[in-house]
Amino acid sequence: MKTFIYLGGLFFLNLITINQSVIPYQYSISILDCEAFYKTAMDEMVADQNSFMEKYLKGDEGDYARHYDFKNSVLKISNKKNGIVVLEIDFIHVGHFDAEKSVWHWSWEDADIDPKHAENYKKVKQYGIENACDKLTVKQWLGKELNAWEMSGAVNHILNGKGAARHYTHSEYNYVVFMDIRPRVD
Repeated sequence: MKTFIYLGGLFFLNLITINQSVIPYQYSISILDCEAFYKTAMDEMVADQNSFMEKYLKGDEGDYARHYDFKNSVLKISNKKNGIVVLEIDFIHVGHFDAEKSVWHWSWEDADIDPKHAENYKKVKQYGIENACDKLTVKQWLGKELNAWEMSGAVNHILNGKGAARHYTHSEYNYVVFMDIRPRVD
């Protein structure tokens, strides 16, 4: 990335090389401290998550089973005792963290991107471009699991989400942000 600073004005001009093309963009001097933003957004997400738990999941979290449908971007939460679905949650798949390689992958890098979320992914990337937060614009990068939670927090903030969750296997952790929560009343 090449950066040119125009000291006489109120903007910086960056040139980004993407697929051998140079794309200019501008952003104001009040660029975010990205690391502080990630931490603040993660704290906000934790507060959203606590509010979610308090409002929707009464009792011990272990009383509930989670059923992720990544194809349809829906999480169903059911009561373990009777199997009744108590919540349906529309989510956006933020990305996944490969624990063996310590690599974060944004969902938007997937060729099978869900078209209903394409506009949301653009908003996240645009926010990253406008605020020079590279982690929001680079499709994959080396990191730690904490960074995956930070990216979930950033997406939760940018898209006005309602909390987040992680679904994991032994080597891959998938992160989602809740967009719409529907209590089931049968």
